[in-house]
Amino acid sequence: MVYHLSLEDSKYNITVDLENNIFNCSRHGEPWRDLIGDKLVLSMVNMIESLSNERDRLLANIRDYDSKTEKLDEMLGRLEVLQTRLETPDINDLVGAVLSWWEEHQFDVDVGQDDEYNRYDEEPGFVKIALKIKKGS
Repeated sequence: MVYHLSLEDSKYNITVDLENNIFNCSRHGEPWRDLIGDKLVLSMVNMIESLSNERDRLLANIRDYDSKTEKLDEMLGRLEVLQTRLETPDINDLVGAVLSWWEEHQFDVDVGQDDEYNRYDEEPGFVKIALKIKKGS
């Protein structure tokens, strides 16, 4: 595997290709040093490569975390808007008005040709919604 390392804004460029016996450094684009046999420099290059890979992995995790955090913030913002809507007096007043109306009219009767019958066989949808909102608050 070939590894290239640039240092000092590309003043120094190290090339490592141990399979082909290449381990050298150029300075300002010109051949400068043959590093074959320099275990200290090889150890430092390996450490730099390892740390660079770890940095890249951590940066990818941070970007993923940031993306998820932004989505969560967006969802929380929407939830706050919905909660505010449910807590506003207008909604609570409307729920109260619907439920008051239902108390007065749930047993209303209509007269047919032959007999009387309950106008509402079951709770209307808007009453069910009002009850659900009241139960949730």
